[in-house]
Amino acid sequence: MGLTSAVSRLARRSVHVLPVEVPGGWRVRVGVEQAARQRGWRLASGPADADALVICGSPDRSWDEVLERLWGHLPGPRARGTFTRTDEVSDGLDRLAEDLQDRDRQMRDAVDRAADPAPVTDERTDGHPHGDDTDMNSDMDPGDMDPGAMDMGDMDMAPSGIPLATGGSDRDGLEMDEVHVPLGPCLRHWPPGLVVRCVLHGDLVVDAQVELMAGATEGWDGAVNPAEGAAGWCDAAASTLRLAGAQLAADRAVRVRDALLDPARAGQPGTAALLVRLAADVRGSRLLRWSLGGLGVRPGVGPTGVDGDVFARLCAQFDAAAAALSGGSAPPVDAGRAAAAALPELLTGNDLAAARLVVASTWPPAVARTVPGDA
Repeated sequence: MGLTSAVSRLARRSVHVLPVEVPGGWRVRVGVEQAARQRGWRLASGPADADALVICGSPDRSWDEVLERLWGHLPGPRARGTFTRTDEVSDGLDRLAEDLQDRDRQMRDAVDRAADPAPVTDERTDGHPHGDDTDMNSDMDPGDMDPGAMDMGDMDMAPSGIPLATGGSDRDGLEMDEVHVPLGPCLRHWPPGLVVRCVLHGDLVVDAQVELMAGATEGWDGAVNPAEGAAGWCDAAASTLRLAGAQLAADRAVRVRDALLDPARAGQPGTAALLVRLAADVRGSRLLRWSLGGLGVRPGVGPTGVDGDVFARLCAQFDAAAAALSGGSAPPVDAGRAAAAALPELLTGNDLAAARLVVASTWPPAVARTVPGDA
């Protein structure tokens, strides 16, 4: 019992939290990140790395299947919570930690999970289930088999329903393995409610189709104060920097974001100075200019309408933060839909890493609604 208690105390100090932001839950997601960092917890990079799933905001019914599938990928012990207000975050995270240490609860979860495994697809592509006529344990003599007699094309060879690669024509006329991969809506550093269905040749995007869940393109409603608007732009820039591998700069952007959201610090000259210095350092970074330059080039795309590439739009995110802090205008209400319309062309021809950078630099900040408790 002493060892179990010691392990439980250690686990409480090192919980990995996976925050999932739904449209309208930006402020809650930021609150979860802040509270987790204050506790010494870590933010999970994905469900396989997570102990606790935290849904930030009020998801509608269209999210039910997505969230259940995501929950099913968390290894045990695991805990789950939904927070719709920032003033729920602190107590809610404490309850999740208690749930993770509740041995009886975790044992019941493990038993229920074993009794209800994920469904496995066991059908042919023509929709008919495998019957006795496809029993490979029959008394058939392998020597009597005609290699051309078995048509493998009408059998579903996908393990657990996961599609395998198929053939597709490349741009040079050669045949390439083609994989269909959906991105979103629950990726880290990804716009909430955005789904991009990609066709890949290797890791190269050769086609992309955009789908939007309810509320995915909501913009500022006019009730956001200048400091919160600037914080939204800093948060968007932090996502772009994280995906670019610039972790130190991303950490600085998060600190500026948090200072802007702190009423006691938002109006201080030092906070604005931090933003100005960070923007200057990013703009002067040769490494960022070299690594992000030339990606996703298209004139006038994104919420800032900036001509150029990912690097130009990253710099524009900081410029927009400074403008918002000084009382400048918010993104147009249709900025999200404009970005969604531009993404298929922008993503095609990029690898997956570059595609995520294009999305992060193009999508407007997710500051949409202020709900009670977020003031």
